[in-house]
Amino acid sequence: MILEERPNITLDLKSPDGNAFAVLALVDQIGRKIGLEKTKIRSIRSEMMGGDYEHLIQVFDREFGSIVTIYR
Repeated sequence: MILEERPNITLDLKSPDGNAFAVLALVDQIGRKIGLEKTKIRSIRSEMMGGDYEHLIQVFDREFGSIVTIYR
């Protein structure tokens, strides 16, 4: 049996990688890596930018929480 390896991606919100711009860049990186269409990536980013920082993180978690471990 072949097991798919789950990517080991972490996001520490208290580190410099946790700022909004870095999280938005991570959407691009992960989106491309998992094969999302550019329109889907733009849609996710647009929704993330439609609120405050907590909203941005909630949308990110909804979309990528299954492959990214978020530390607060």
